[in-house]
Amino acid sequence: MNPKRSRFQRLFQENEGAESKQYGKTQFKLALLPIEQLKPHEKGSPLYLELLKREILTDGALKYPIVADEKSLVILDGMHRWLALQSLGYKKIPVLLVNALENPKIRIG
Repeated sequence: MNPKRSRFQRLFQENEGAESKQYGKTQFKLALLPIEQLKPHEKGSPLYLELLKREILTDGALKYPIVADEKSLVILDGMHRWLALQSLGYKKIPVLLVNALENPKIRIG
């Protein structure tokens, strides 16, 4: 087993729950959620997915969190990261939850 991967998995398995934060006027929560609770809204590129999986295994970390709407749990940003973690067998992942309806100025990407 890749030592970086096992360290990465332990990080995701240690803590659960959500921690509320505010950045400017935007309220958000950082939570560790079961991966199957998130809802994709687009298909991913198989080539990019393979490159991202390799990067996650090599680096042992995500560079950016997955962003989802806090009510619907639809993935707003991070579809390929979600697919990569899912295909690597992760059960829980860190997610930045935002209220997309109350924050019309949320810019993704």
